[in-house]
Amino acid sequence: ADKSKIAVFFAALGASQAFVPVDFKLDFTRVSSRPGLIISRRLPSGLWGFETMFSFEIKDDRIVRIYAQRNPDKLKSLLNR
Repeated sequence: ADKSKIAVFFAALGASQAFVPVDFKLDFTRVSSRPGLIISRRLPSGLWGFETMFSFEIKDDRIVRIYAQRNPDKLKSLLNR
């Protein structure tokens, strides 16, 4: 896939109406020794719940792979290490 198309996709996703800033938060972190991003959603209780975790494989200062995890059981096990 064309890397500029991937960048445009993520930029458009972040700017879309799908994400209401008070209901979502982004945390940049390390995931399995890679740069990562955790997206959390505010639950009806007011607490935050993990929604999606991304990690980015970098080679020669470029993103070569993007991994995403949305399975709630796997998210719990990955984040509780």
